[in-house]
Amino acid sequence: MPYFEGEKYPEYGLQSRGRHATFSSAVAAAFSELDEEIATHPFEQQVSDNFKRLFPKVPAWPGKFDPETGYFDILVKNPASMFMLKPRLKGMEAKLRQLPGAPANFKAVLQIAIR
Repeated sequence: MPYFEGEKYPEYGLQSRGRHATFSSAVAAAFSELDEEIATHPFEQQVSDNFKRLFPKVPAWPGKFDPETGYFDILVKNPASMFMLKPRLKGMEAKLRQLPGAPANFKAVLQIAIR
């Protein structure tokens, strides 16, 4: 039994440590929860597969789709690219609406990517 400054530490068992008996099981559970969290929306997958075909000369790439808010991020490198694409955004959004599995209401939003 370990002691510190005359005080006796309590025994720690599985009940007081949490739900994982070993560190490796905790890491495995964390990665499986992360995989579930990263799971993409079918529309997001459809856009990422077809983005360069739909927009071959656009200096952007598809970002994340949030089904709760309906926002789809289109990522650009810098503000100059953002201002260049701003007038073309509605046309890009119209092309994305024609994809199979596109949600009824979504809004394309330009975001500057930080890498």
